[in-house]
Amino acid sequence: MSNISFDMSANDQNVEKTLVQQQKEIAKLTAELEKLRTKTTENTKAAQDAAKTAAEQNKLAAEAQKVITATRTETERHSAAVAKLDELKHKGLLTEEQYSRALEAERSGLQSTKDSQAAAAKATAEHNRELEESRRVIDGLKTPQDRYKERVERLNQLRDKGLLTTEQHAAAIAKEGQGLNTNAKAADTFGSSLSSAATKMGMMVAGFSAATFVLQQMRAEYDALIERQGRSRDKNLDLGKEQEALIENLGGEDAGKLFSQIRGLSKGTGIEEDRLTAAMNETLAARGDMSLDSVFKAVETTSKVKKLDPAKIPVMAAATLDVQKQTGMSAEESLGFLMQLQSQSRVKSLGSLAENVTPGIGAVMEFGADRQTAAGMMAALSHGMGDTTGAQTKTSAIQLARQLEAFGGKGSDLGQLMKDIQADPQLQEIFLANASFEAAALPAVRSLLGGGKQAQQFAGARSVFAQDPTGALNAAIAARGASPAIGLAEGKAQLDNFISQQQLADMAGAESAIVRESMQKIRDGLGRSRLSQSALQIFDDAASGGYQSFEDAIAALESEREAARIGQSDLTNALGFVPGASSTKTFLQSRNAVQNVRQIEQLDQLIAALQEQNKRLAAQQNAGAMAGKATAQRER
Repeated sequence: MSNISFDMSANDQNVEKTLVQQQKEIAKLTAELEKLRTKTTENTKAAQDAAKTAAEQNKLAAEAQKVITATRTETERHSAAVAKLDELKHKGLLTEEQYSRALEAERSGLQSTKDSQAAAAKATAEHNRELEESRRVIDGLKTPQDRYKERVERLNQLRDKGLLTTEQHAAAIAKEGQGLNTNAKAADTFGSSLSSAATKMGMMVAGFSAATFVLQQMRAEYDALIERQGRSRDKNLDLGKEQEALIENLGGEDAGKLFSQIRGLSKGTGIEEDRLTAAMNETLAARGDMSLDSVFKAVETTSKVKKLDPAKIPVMAAATLDVQKQTGMSAEESLGFLMQLQSQSRVKSLGSLAENVTPGIGAVMEFGADRQTAAGMMAALSHGMGDTTGAQTKTSAIQLARQLEAFGGKGSDLGQLMKDIQADPQLQEIFLANASFEAAALPAVRSLLGGGKQAQQFAGARSVFAQDPTGALNAAIAARGASPAIGLAEGKAQLDNFISQQQLADMAGAESAIVRESMQKIRDGLGRSRLSQSALQIFDDAASGGYQSFEDAIAALESEREAARIGQSDLTNALGFVPGASSTKTFLQSRNAVQNVRQIEQLDQLIAALQEQNKRLAAQQNAGAMAGKATAQRER
């Protein structure tokens, strides 16, 4: 090819260079194939060697593909070169002889390339055949157990990746086990039988485990449903009991409105509804002549500072009402005033404050003292007497106020009169000489009027009581925010109340639990066997989707009544499966039909009662829905 002389000599040299390079590559590839053939012959003893050989096979296949691609490229290049020679000849740039020689060279080069590539392809095919033969030899060395183990490991991988379900995995394991059994049977009859038994057992265990798992899950879900319904029943019954008790103390006032207010308060404070209802009922004992709204307001205000201890709401709310009645202050002011009293008085119990201190303050105010003076007097005397209940303090404070009024004259300002007496020792002696007190109270009274320690406590307490009492309430509410522990406890209370509200809203679940339990008792009273009761219970739950209602109970009892009318019983039903027992069954049905008259009467009464209850329940639900719509419209 180098002897050809024409203007495109550079291109011709490239062609020759490419052919030489390709021949070198083919020779290199042929040598590599020979090397791999030798290596493969030595590598037939282990599964990992087979895997490595397979990787080499893939590599050689890729090389073969490159050879094929190169063949297509060389043919295309040859066609392009021939076209170029034709063009040069046509343009008169090549003589006929030059054209013939160049064309022959191109054809020879192409043939040489094709021959080399064909040889390489043949070598690759031969190598692949040998690799496949080697793989078969290695695979033939594996025992059925080895293959079974490998397959099981692969199935486990697919299951762990989520590509096979538990059931599919079990079925595939069983199928592999059957294959293992077949191979083992050909080798050894006894071993095959044992393997078959093991395989079948594995199949059974796998299938049974899957089925058991599903059944366990279904049973767990059913048990959880029954448990949820039981909690809804208990929560609704507890609330119903508290609401019934509350209705008795309302005197005919709007119970529905109050129930709605309590529910709203429950959602806002995180205090459970039945506990707030009980608190409202207990607080009503301190109502007196105050309105129902005032009582609710006292409970609402108190709940702001007793979210974590709702049992104390009634005592504090009642004390708030007492302060309101004695002072005319609002609920917020009264509760703040109670907090001021707790901070200044020796009496710390809310019950004692409500029972003794606030009535004492009201009585002292009747003799001409303002609220600050009366409260300061009670606080100072309680410390002077060491009185933690306020009972003695109340008596002594009333005695002091009455005698001060008598000393200063009716309509006197007791606060100013006390200041005058404290400032004038002679006036003190005159007052005390004509006054009388219990021995336990006299030292405290002398200290109060003589400018002693109780006088100082009186002045300090009076300045506190002169402040806006709502400030004490707001400070107590704000202080709760400084405690992470209180915040955590309030969060838990809110979550607990959310669960409680869900249970109260699940009326269908509560009804289902009541009906289910009642039907068990009814059937027990009708003489049903435990087995029969269980079967009927399962049927009831299956038919109702797990949510039984009074309507379901009515239908079930009507079926029981029909069975009683025809003399059907557990025994007669059982006899239906006993050969030759038809006459006995007929006899028992006749006898039972006579004996079940009383049972039928009981069922009639039960069905009638349930039908009436169902009507009332439907009417109540309808009324509740209408009331809810009306409330929503008013809020708009």
